[in-house]
Amino acid sequence: MSKCAVAILIVLGLVLLATGCTVPPKGGFDFVEQNAQERIGMRVLWNQGGDEDKAVSEAITSLLQHPLTADDAVQVALLNNRRLQATYEDLGITQAALVQAGLLKNPRFSGNYMPAVEAGPVATAGLELAQDFADLLFIGMRKGIASSEFEASKARVASAVLDKAAETRVAFLEYQAAEQFLEMRKLSADAAAASFEVSQKLFDAGNITKLASASERASLSQAKLDLANAQAAILSLRERLNSLMGLWGPQATDWRSAGRLPDLPKDELDVKNIERQAIKKSLDLSKARAKADAAAGRAGLIRWTTVLSDFDVGVGVNRDDNASWHVGPVFSLQIPIFDQGQAKNAAAVAELRRTLQEYAAEAVELRSAARAARDRLVAARERAAYCRDVLLPVRNEVLHESQLQYNAMQIGVFQLLSSRHDVIDAGIQYVEELRDYWIARANVELILAGRNKSASQELSGSSSSRSSSERKEH
Repeated sequence: MSKCAVAILIVLGLVLLATGCTVPPKGGFDFVEQNAQERIGMRVLWNQGGDEDKAVSEAITSLLQHPLTADDAVQVALLNNRRLQATYEDLGITQAALVQAGLLKNPRFSGNYMPAVEAGPVATAGLELAQDFADLLFIGMRKGIASSEFEASKARVASAVLDKAAETRVAFLEYQAAEQFLEMRKLSADAAAASFEVSQKLFDAGNITKLASASERASLSQAKLDLANAQAAILSLRERLNSLMGLWGPQATDWRSAGRLPDLPKDELDVKNIERQAIKKSLDLSKARAKADAAAGRAGLIRWTTVLSDFDVGVGVNRDDNASWHVGPVFSLQIPIFDQGQAKNAAAVAELRRTLQEYAAEAVELRSAARAARDRLVAARERAAYCRDVLLPVRNEVLHESQLQYNAMQIGVFQLLSSRHDVIDAGIQYVEELRDYWIARANVELILAGRNKSASQELSGSSSSRSSSERKEH
């Protein structure tokens, strides 16, 4: 074989070796994409500067030019949120660790040269090339551990997608409710202003006491404060949505929502077997299971490497002082005399037990969270339906009768205005209950999609949206 052919074969071999060790640019992201599509019907993209990124940017711009629905806001967040993009890089890190686990350690080359101190003998020299044989034996175990950690990483990233989608949906629902609160706070402030104006005229005419006039002024002040709080809540919730959707500049100021909260749906989610469904689809359990598998693999690897570690096998070449060359095998190994790995083994076993306990705890907590989410959904629907079907009609009936009584001069203007205030307050309460229902529904959907986490830790604006002023009849 010619020297040229040998060189070509060497180059080809190096190319094939390098190709086999290449880390996939989007390793594991197909799992995340599939889960997002199947579980929540949304598209995700790992932004890595390709042609697809430009098309997605244009799609986001197109969505923002129209009134946003909750689904639109979620889709923008999943495509444009930079925190989520940063989370995707975890896949690259664990994928690289998996590739690294399948690589052998580099061989070690050593040599020595010892010139003669006295005249006569020639210098001695030696060369050795050795490979860690134990590393070759345990490469399969290392790959198994890294594979389990990679599976846990995929479940963790897929969970982050579900979390971001649910968080954005809840934020959008709260924003829609806040817009309705603002409308009703304006009506309430207008009614309070009209009531105060009438009270001033009556007070100036000497028909009501100073106490009654001051009471109306206090009601107007409270209504103005409630209106200011509603306006501040709108700004705060909008910025929260901007952050979730990754918007800034003109995009953050130009978008608008598609309108009011939807009414209660006729068909409710199927929550009869919510525990079984939650267990079946849980990404948290998948992640916990993968972590337990990795811990078991590490415990086994540590147990074996304690006995057999740093076992180098190779070939050595030595020249003695007679100028004779000798070639033969060489080996070296670590003797576990002082450190027999007891501490490492104990730590690995404890870590394994911890992951198993965490898996069991996750299953128990998931079942409890599923039941609690179901109960909150049922209760929220009942409250919203009661406000819609009972409270609002009764308040409107009282207003209607008050109007008739006022026309017949049986009651005064303050009683009529008080009835109108009560209708507005009932409307605010209905919007609150409707918002809470949709948030409870989002939590159930999140659990059914595979997460043991609440979509919202606290309902914002619940206390501030309710009226704290008392209406007095005159």
